[in-house]
Amino acid sequence: MARVPSAVYRVFEVASKGHRFWSIGFSGGKDSSVVVDLALRYLLEARNHPDKVIIVYADTLLDPPPIRYYALQVINSINRLAEKHGLPVEAVVVEPRESLVEMVLVKGYPAPSPHFRWCTDRWKIRPVREALQRMLGRWTSGELAVISGVRDGEAPHRRRRASQDPWIIRRDSLGGVSYAPLQNWRTHDVWNWILSHKPVWQDPDWKQLRRVYGGGNLRIGCWVCTLITREKCWKQLAQRGIIDRQAYNSLMRWKQLYIHMCRIEPEKWREKKKHNRRLKYHYGKLTAEARRILAHELKKLAENPTLHNILEPLTKRLAKIQEIAK
Repeated sequence: MARVPSAVYRVFEVASKGHRFWSIGFSGGKDSSVVVDLALRYLLEARNHPDKVIIVYADTLLDPPPIRYYALQVINSINRLAEKHGLPVEAVVVEPRESLVEMVLVKGYPAPSPHFRWCTDRWKIRPVREALQRMLGRWTSGELAVISGVRDGEAPHRRRRASQDPWIIRRDSLGGVSYAPLQNWRTHDVWNWILSHKPVWQDPDWKQLRRVYGGGNLRIGCWVCTLITREKCWKQLAQRGIIDRQAYNSLMRWKQLYIHMCRIEPEKWREKKKHNRRLKYHYGKLTAEARRILAHELKKLAENPTLHNILEPLTKRLAKIQEIAK
């Protein structure tokens, strides 16, 4: 078995000596896949292990189907590997209590923005925190290491928030210290690892991951993401035939309708509220009529066979909005 690169090994070693528990975020993307692969190799090599390692896939129910299916398979394979080798590792899948359906169509939340990024908290941070609390109980400050595949080269703002320690990013929102073993890796380093090593969990291999990325540096995200100015990931997947092009166009029309209601004509589609201090008006949640229209359009999309594999994770949630969609 290939050895963990020495610089990465040292990061895991520090995290192992300094913390009882690890939480490793796994998104199904290339960076998180590599960091999970390296962490498992370290645990198979090292003598000293943390008491418990939780690998978490936060399923937003909005990921590209190839990535979501790959991630779910990897989670199962990791648990088989841990059982076979007696590793203190458990891989889990968590879903949000309040998905797109509950947050937007029921509660009327407006499109996430850099100033109101509610989606990350509701769809990722809260579900992961709740899962860790169930599995680890209450931990004291300093007991938890949060390990991620964050890299400097992936986004400039991540470089700016780095501390003096090159692999400790910041205090983490989950209540632990966040470690980034790949912080100094570049995209070609990630792909070199993938192309020259089989994943330690063996099945699934990297084939599906390579197909989705095409050897590039896509930022995989939710189809409904309103935090990006130019959507690239899903567009490229449609152009390369990985997802249906008409399905992609239908999803983008729904998203643009949502954005239009929230940002272009908020006076028509959002409730008007007063600021308490300045007594100036601002716009709050979507009106009942806006939510009814969005619910109706999303239900129509869910009935489209070309969109089944994309919207299938939301099907159970969509049953909640029968009255809204009428």
